[in-house]
Amino acid sequence: MCKIIRLFVISILLTIIGHKDSSAMTMTGESSLKGILFINEFMASNGSIVVDEKGDYDDWIELYNAGETDMNLGGMYLTDNFKKCAKWKIPDTVITAGGFLLFWADNEEAEGPLHTNFRLSANSGENIGLYDTEAKGILLIDSINFNAQRRDTSYGRYPDGKKSWQFFSNPTNGKANKADYKKGSIKK
Repeated sequence: MCKIIRLFVISILLTIIGHKDSSAMTMTGESSLKGILFINEFMASNGSIVVDEKGDYDDWIELYNAGETDMNLGGMYLTDNFKKCAKWKIPDTVITAGGFLLFWADNEEAEGPLHTNFRLSANSGENIGLYDTEAKGILLIDSINFNAQRRDTSYGRYPDGKKSWQFFSNPTNGKANKADYKKGSIKK
């Protein structure tokens, strides 16, 4: 579905700018933000660790900006289903250079602009995807497929933005991840 949307957008853009030969454009299927913006940590079973602004213990997803400039995420997408890459559109929200930003995966959008329209599945595991804006073709920025998750334990990259993932018995939502070796380490 995402490829169809991308091809449609490219077709419209080529028509607007007058190009007749689409072979000049190369599609990699990945955003230019890949390697700069990361899904850095998440918790799919938050029972008593991190509370949102309404007093709820909801699932959460943390993004990390490894770039040197602040970035407006407005129009990008988060999803828990790779077949629906444009599932939840991120509102105008800035993540600072070298900073972290937390989204509540609670299916309660009415609670605020950083609350998604989906929840994470801790029992069976699933996916989290971050996609670029529609104007940029809804290209993949970052993703993770995860298995069943432990209650009140986050899963994240260590060090921040790297390929290695591990469980954290002491989640670091909104901050740099700290090593927690007693829970083990898993490569993506």
